[in-house]
Amino acid sequence: MDFEITGPERRRTLLARSALVVCAVGWLWLGRPGPAPSAADWACALAGLALGFAATARPFAVLAGQSVLLLAAERFGATTPVCAKVLVAVALLELAARRRGRAVAAGVLTVLAVYTVIAAQRPAADAAGMAYRTAVVVLVPLLLGAYLHAVRRLVHESRERAAEAELRRRLAGQAVRAAERTAISREVHDLVAHHIAAIVLRVGVARHVAPAGAGPVAEVLEDVHESALRAMDDLKRLVGMLRDPQAGAAAEVWPLGPEELLPALRALVRDSVAAGLLVEAELDPELGGLDPLQALAVLRVVQEGLTNVAKHAGPGAWVRIGVRRPASGQTVVELVDGGGPRTAARTGGLQAGPGHGLVGLRERMVLAGGVLSAGPAPGGGWCLTATLPLPPPRPAGVRAVAAAAGSGRSERHR
Repeated sequence: MDFEITGPERRRTLLARSALVVCAVGWLWLGRPGPAPSAADWACALAGLALGFAATARPFAVLAGQSVLLLAAERFGATTPVCAKVLVAVALLELAARRRGRAVAAGVLTVLAVYTVIAAQRPAADAAGMAYRTAVVVLVPLLLGAYLHAVRRLVHESRERAAEAELRRRLAGQAVRAAERTAISREVHDLVAHHIAAIVLRVGVARHVAPAGAGPVAEVLEDVHESALRAMDDLKRLVGMLRDPQAGAAAEVWPLGPEELLPALRALVRDSVAAGLLVEAELDPELGGLDPLQALAVLRVVQEGLTNVAKHAGPGAWVRIGVRRPASGQTVVELVDGGGPRTAARTGGLQAGPGHGLVGLRERMVLAGGVLSAGPAPGGGWCLTATLPLPPPRPAGVRAVAAAAGSGRSERHR
């Protein structure tokens, strides 16, 4: 298993290499005994120090380069190339810590070949000492690198097991919630909807048999009839949403109150920014006129779009969100993915992969009376657009009941 350097480790490695530069320059300039280093000694040492900063991406290439610089320092330098030898050992350690198999074997053979060439230029009496020093220079970084590689592998495997356990826990919770929603939708459909249908029928009959001139009574019956019809419509859509398997990933499946949509959208934007996305949001303050199921549909579109950007584009990706109510009264939701660090490896952060996020969103928009479209944006990236019609005006009785229900739900949330 090969390991690439990421995150805080990159900063720690950069700091360690900077400290190595300081030590090497101090050794050449102030600390070493014997004759002063020549221009060739300085050139080989500085070239090796600069080359070391590329070891995270190309450890074998850096080891080969350090080996060539060691031969050059041995051949043209005026002093013993201590810095070049240390840099070869560090490069071998990097290779053993980040790669396995043939790459490490090739690195070891390269270092042994270099020291064999150096030994051939030394007196025969120094052969035993040279062999010992070569073994130390090769084996110590090789063993230390193998240890670091094993530690990284264990950490990686433990993180994978933790992620799998968390995924199993979430899937089990979603299955329980889906089963509960299915049971609730069945009860709502079989019990509540039946009674409301009976109310609609009886009130309709009462309107026709009411005596002429009963103005206040007729108005009340008309209000009750419209309220019951609207309740039937809301129940049908609510049952459809409860049976939507995509709602299982959401912690909240009930409709939002009129005053709850904007705070919920702002919370999504804050969470996405905290996760590393660059979010530009334009939220119309007049969104309070949406009915509860349309408000929930708007929230889910924004939530799914931001989730896809985070999943497919990763931290640093840019996304623009617009939730507007133009003069026509329709509600338009638009998310445009402007690309991110993984743009070259994907077609668009908002584009759904093998899952069914967009399928669930389209079904949800149909239930709310709207439409959803997704495709490439003109300037690159991906665009997700949802359009909801103007909610029909509710009777005074319905508005009062909805306001009271929204107020009660807000109190419970607080």
